[in-house]
Amino acid sequence: MYFYSSFERSPDDIEFINSCLDSRHVSRGIVNQRFETLHNEFFDSFCTLTSSGTTALFTAFNALQINSNSIIWTSPLNFCATAHCSKLLGGALDFVDIELNTFNISISRLKQKLLQAEKEGALPDLLVIVHLAGVVQPMEEIKLLSEIYHFRVIEDACHSYGSFYANKSEPVGCALYSDITVFSFHGLKTISAGEGGLLSTKNEFYHEFIHNFINLGLVRGTQSEPWVVESQTLGLNFRMSDINASLCLSQYFDLSRRRTRRIEQINLIHALIDQDYMLLQASQPIVTYPFRHLAIVSIPSLTTLEQKAEFFRNCLNRGIRLSCHYKPIYQHPAFYDTNAQRKCANAEKYYIESFTIPASLNMSDSDIENTISII
Repeated sequence: MYFYSSFERSPDDIEFINSCLDSRHVSRGIVNQRFETLHNEFFDSFCTLTSSGTTALFTAFNALQINSNSIIWTSPLNFCATAHCSKLLGGALDFVDIELNTFNISISRLKQKLLQAEKEGALPDLLVIVHLAGVVQPMEEIKLLSEIYHFRVIEDACHSYGSFYANKSEPVGCALYSDITVFSFHGLKTISAGEGGLLSTKNEFYHEFIHNFINLGLVRGTQSEPWVVESQTLGLNFRMSDINASLCLSQYFDLSRRRTRRIEQINLIHALIDQDYMLLQASQPIVTYPFRHLAIVSIPSLTTLEQKAEFFRNCLNRGIRLSCHYKPIYQHPAFYDTNAQRKCANAEKYYIESFTIPASLNMSDSDIENTISII
C-alpha cells in the first residue's frame, strides 16, 4: 500500500537519540539550545522550539495579543489548528478564497477583500498565510499589503521547512515578510521530531514573550529566594523534549539529501502525468524551487463528492491510499459557516477535484511511476 507520506528515517537518528539518553538530560536542555542556535544563525532571527506546530501557532497568536476583538483571515485550505486558535481566543475567523493553480490564497481576491473591508471598517488584525504543500506565497507583496492596511502576518510554514522564497536566496523562516513564522516537525513532515514545532521572529519583544509563554512564565531563582521556581507571567508547558529535539537534529543534518530527492520526485510526477486528465499543484508553470512537503493534484473530471468517493475506493483497491489536504475549514462541524462556503467557490471546487497522492521520500522512481499509472 502506498500512502501520501510516511516517516523517513535518517542514518544517524538512533545515534543522536542514544546520545541524548546517555546524557540523562532528556527534557528541554542542551539539544534544544543547539538546535535553536542553528536556526538562529540560519534564519538570522530569534527561534524557539515547541512541542508541536499547533502549540507554536497558539503561542504566536498569544504573542500578537489576539483576543475577542480580533479579526483573523486565513485560507480555507488549512489545517484546523488555525481555526481552533482563533476560536479559543475569541477571535472572528474569516476566509480568503484560493487561486486554482497554487491552491494558496488568491492575492487578487485578498486585495479586493481588503478594499471592501476598509470601506466597512472591518479590516483584519491578523492574516495567517499558508504555504500549502510547500508552494510558497509571494510574501513581498503580502508584506506590502500588511503595511498599507496595518494588519499583522503569521506565516504558517508547517509544509515548507527547507524552502526558499522566489529569489532563492532567503529561506522561509527568515521572518522578513511576517511578524512570526511557524513550522511543524510532525512525524510526516519534511524533517521530524515525532512531534514538534518552531517559531521564528525578528522581533525581540515577541521572542521574549514566546520564550516565557512556552515555559509557563517560570523563573528559576530570585535574589531573595535563590532556590525558588515561580511563574511570573502566564503561559503553558509547550516545550520540546531533548529526545524529540535529538531526532529532529539528526534529520536536520540530512536536509540536503531530502531536498534533492523531493525535487526529483516532484519533477518526475510532473513529467508523468497527463495534463489533459489531471494537474499538479503549481504546474502552470511548474514551480520547482520550493522543497515541497506534499504532491497535490486536481482531477477536473471529478464533479461530485460521490464521484470522488468512488475514485478513492478504486485507487484503494489497487493499493493507492489517497488523502486530501484539506477539507475547507468552514465545512468542519466545529466551524461550519454557510456564508464562507458561498464566498469560497474555488475552495469548494478544489475539495471535490483534488487529492494528495503518495510521494513519500522513501518511494523509488518505479513506485511513483506505478502510482501515477494507477491513478
